[in-house]
Amino acid sequence: MLPFFQVEYDGKPAIAYLDTGKNYSFVYNPSCDIPMSSRPSGFIDIPVKIGSMEITLKEVAQVNNLAQAEGLPYPTMLEINSDQIWKCGLLVTFDLFEQRIIFHKK
Repeated sequence: MLPFFQVEYDGKPAIAYLDTGKNYSFVYNPSCDIPMSSRPSGFIDIPVKIGSMEITLKEVAQVNNLAQAEGLPYPTMLEINSDQIWKCGLLVTFDLFEQRIIFHKK
């Protein structure tokens, strides 16, 4: 199961999901020519707002084919992986009772 959540990216609401089983994070850029199945490249730093917390994701790979889940209110723009938890000093808590994700910066 991948947890999906709303973020603000490039000044607009977007969807991100958390996948701690990978070492690279990805940002959807339809104008690049790199598919997600290729070796990660085209790394960029991107500012993102998660709730009231503003962070900069570091060395995120640009891809042209980030999977989209049906029924979500905004396009899926980010796959945030374990690399960003370490690089950004994040503590991530899954509150199963309230069905929410809590992000805290160390």
